[in-house]
Amino acid sequence: MATRNLDITPRRATRARAAWLTVALLAACGGGEALLIPFFTFGFDFSGPLGGANHSVSMNLNPNAPTTATGNFESGTTITLDSVSHSATGSYSGCTFTLNVAPVAPATTIPAPFAATYSARFTGKDTIEFTPSPSTLPTFTVKRSAGGTDARATTC
Repeated sequence: MATRNLDITPRRATRARAAWLTVALLAACGGGEALLIPFFTFGFDFSGPLGGANHSVSMNLNPNAPTTATGNFESGTTITLDSVSHSATGSYSGCTFTLNVAPVAPATTIPAPFAATYSARFTGKDTIEFTPSPSTLPTFTVKRSAGGTDARATTC
């Protein structure tokens, strides 16, 4: 009498459940968003009122085109506050990043209304919102310079 291998069906069901579980976990984590590589190719800028006075901010982050979803900004990262260029360090992960702004010697602090540290996030593919620490300072949003745009689909 021929017998049927009962292990085949459970093994297939287990593989199918594992595949669905993987898909469900990816969907719960935002799908492909975890693989997002931010696109910093264009500079970003802002001119306007900030903290009760007109200010200008421009930002040039390095690397210009990162190849990973997370990482650190390379040397050469700069942010210009009121026409004074500051070196900056930080790290990024997907659509969010931290930027630490260094004072220009002989100064030892960043002048208000700007902060030494910002949490930032892409609010769209062409805009970044900066939230300062301490949070009592004003938040501001920069846009891609010269009308530049990111041709990729919006992921942030």
